[in-house]
Amino acid sequence: MLRAIGMRMALVGALCVAIVSGCDQKTTGTPPVSATHPGGPGGEPSINSPAEQPTEPAGGTLSSPPAVEVPAKEVNGKPYVALRSLARQVGGTVTHDAVEGTIEAVIAGYRFSWIVGTPVLARDGVFLPGDFTPVVQGHEIWVPMAFVRDGLRWSDQPAAGGHVRLTTSGDATTETGTDTARPVLARMRASDIAAYLKGLDVPIRAAHLSSRDSHLPGAPRAYRSGVHEGIDWYGGYTGVTITRSTPVVAAADGVVVRADRTYREMTKTERDRLLAECRRLGHTPAYILDRLRGRTVWVQHDSGLLTRYAHLSGVADGIDVGVRVKRGQVLGYVGNSGTSSGVAGTDNDLHLHLDILVYGEPFWQYLKPEEIRAVLEAVFSPAVR
Repeated sequence: MLRAIGMRMALVGALCVAIVSGCDQKTTGTPPVSATHPGGPGGEPSINSPAEQPTEPAGGTLSSPPAVEVPAKEVNGKPYVALRSLARQVGGTVTHDAVEGTIEAVIAGYRFSWIVGTPVLARDGVFLPGDFTPVVQGHEIWVPMAFVRDGLRWSDQPAAGGHVRLTTSGDATTETGTDTARPVLARMRASDIAAYLKGLDVPIRAAHLSSRDSHLPGAPRAYRSGVHEGIDWYGGYTGVTITRSTPVVAAADGVVVRADRTYREMTKTERDRLLAECRRLGHTPAYILDRLRGRTVWVQHDSGLLTRYAHLSGVADGIDVGVRVKRGQVLGYVGNSGTSSGVAGTDNDLHLHLDILVYGEPFWQYLKPEEIRAVLEAVFSPAVR
């Protein structure tokens, strides 16, 4: 008798936990839906939840059960799984910001980040090679099975009723859980950040940092109601001549995590619509900024460093997702894709835009303008190299 009562109490407790974990998103407002939003008509209603602050990975044993069954289906011929359903079953959370075009999930001790409409996925600030393009349909978010296999590192098997059975090892630990040396940019001095970036080299051979502050991070970009996030390398201002055949090289050894080989340039109407949305919002959403970068190659390096090469005219042969590259290896060629000149089909405004991220954060976001220049001079100065 006592044993039966105990079993009923355990079942009630488990049901309560499932109900609580299912409430994984807080709606704080419903901004206007635009056709340019990834969450516009035909997608999830625009819910602009407050962004969760990045935290240090806790590490330890994964708390998820040994197996769960979640809805699965094919999208464009590839297997996808339901992200929200998965998160609910393992006590995780999912936040879709339809205005920014971003998705954040915390599952099994990992923090994952997507930009809607792109193939990239960051796990605890480190970008993974593969195609992880999410698809938002109604309230559900569908992610490729590659997320399960490479992101969570779980195994999968078909199950009945359009579901898939996902299995964890039960004793896996987070990859970054013991990374006690992970930097916290908000607590670092400019000199510390410069030392952290010291292994990077210039992305255009024989070039030097531009003397113009408008070419550096933090400079205003009024045309899109935002700020510049990277370093521009223009001919003349960097000491070299730049054309469409100028090679762009890897700043350090790393792994290619994105290469836009099949990039299609926007039309003027498409670009104008995106810029109008920026003006309406008063800032540049993440998904629009990704479009304005044009053709890109992303390289993930050690120590959480990522370099992003934008506005390219082409990607070099052999530069594909998952390929390991060496410092100085040609990744692509300078262009103006994503810019007004690129859309117009002219050769004006040729330049390379280089972003530097540290575990998913722009290296410069807590620095003053003079500190940003000091850091970049220390890293890219010919005297130092």
